[in-house]
Parts: sequence; structure tokens; C-alpha cells
Amino acid sequence: GAAALAAYLIINSPHQRARRAFDDGLKAQLAGDMDTARQKYQEALELDPDMGLAALMMGMTHLGISLTGNTTGYLQQLMELAAGGDTRTLSEADRWFDHAILIADRLPPTSSLRHADIKTPAQLAAYAHVMKAITAYLRYSAGLMSEDPLSASPWLSVMQSELQQAFALDPTNPYARDMQNQLPPL
Repeated sequence: GAAALAAYLIINSPHQRARRAFDDGLKAQLAGDMDTARQKYQEALELDPDMGLAALMMGMTHLGISLTGNTTGYLQQLMELAAGGDTRTLSEADRWFDHAILIADRLPPTSSLRHADIKTPAQLAAYAHVMKAITAYLRYSAGLMSEDPLSASPWLSVMQSELQQAFALDPTNPYARDMQNQLPPL
């Protein structure tokens, strides 16, 4: 009786329910179902406000990143929208990346996160900064495509700053290194 009750309480604790919602969000994101993924990540964050991985993934869903690498078409659409002045989706993604950074900053540095590539709060913040560098790159590219190409150059500086912050937090971040190698000179 008591053991069964204890097991029931553990399985149905907010933390465990948040983990299940997060896992469901990952499955939906892998399948390319960004709406369901966002719903599940939102549920996870409501149950566990310190689940920074859910905030990071929420931002990634706004960029159409399905975790399988197939995002080019959607990123192109976001860039074209931004060239026309519509940056709402990029701003929403950045809002979630900022939220992931805030969560990472308030977690104890020795916290262990449940992700193959993101094991510490510093790595979480570093990945969020890399994602913000991607949104800055999309804005930079959109500026070059627009009627006002001079509006692009400040975004190149933002991108560089975000990558520097990522490297300061996690010098081994492979995505930051790849992106830095592709940067045009300032």
C-alpha cells in the first residue's frame, strides 16, 4: 500500500509530468509538428519553470527547427518575411532563447541537464546564444535583401556578440564554431 502510493506520487509529481510533456514535445518536434511541440513545451514549463531545455526548444520550434536538420525552407521563408518587415516570428524565437538564458543563469552551475549535447546550465545558455546568432543572421540576410541594405550591418555585430557569449560559456560549442567560420568579416 505505502510503496504503491509513494510510486504513484513520484510518477505523478509535477517534475515527472514536466519531463513527460518535454519528451512528448521532442517527439512532436522530431516529427515536424511544431504546434504540438510548442503546446507540450509550454506544459512542461508550467509544471517546471526551471526547465530551460523546454524554453530553448520552444524557440527552436519558432524557427521551424525539427531536430532532423530539415529547416532550410522555413528559414528562407522567415528571412523573406523579415525582408518585408515582418520579424514577429524571429522576435518570438528570441524571446524564448532569452528565457532559456535567464533559466540557465538562475540554475546552480553544477546542475545536470538531461540532454546529449546540453549537460550544464552554461551549455544551455551557450546554445541559446547560438540560436540568437542564427536569428541575427536571418535579420542580416533580410536586410541585404531589402531596399535598405545598410540596415543589415548592425545585425552582423549582434551575431558576432552572441557567438562571443556562446564561446565564453562553452568554448567547445560546435555550432558556434561552425557559424563563426561562416561569418563575413566585420
